[in-house]
Amino acid sequence: MTELDKIKESYETGRLEPIKVQLDKFVRKHKDDILRFKRKEEDHWKRPMDLAAAVKLFILNVRTIDMHAEMIDQIKALEEEIRNNTSVCNPDKAGVDWIQSHAPGWRSYRVLSIIYVFERNKTQLLACFAESINPSN
Repeated sequence: MTELDKIKESYETGRLEPIKVQLDKFVRKHKDDILRFKRKEEDHWKRPMDLAAAVKLFILNVRTIDMHAEMIDQIKALEEEIRNNTSVCNPDKAGVDWIQSHAPGWRSYRVLSIIYVFERNKTQLLACFAESINPSN
């Protein structure tokens, strides 16, 4: 099973619902930053950029949508690894080893999950931009 298959399964079973909630808060909170980022990228590349693409690039640029929640989830993954590894004699060393071996992959998987959840929910997540892009009289 590929990483994307695992993410799809997690999404379909509701395990990525917290990411959806975090994304909604993140997009609303950073709406102006995202629009500035979009304009900057358009100026740089001298071409228009789709708003959804701008949001995804912004997320890739900042690398997190909820640092606190991600730290808690990473700690849970680390603790689970230590619990499941019966040969661990020194939990502190096991933690350092896990961080060195698995943290970059965990982070990449998390970012891919965020982008996947965004893509599946982009219509509703982008709705908060409607007023900023097409202001009424």
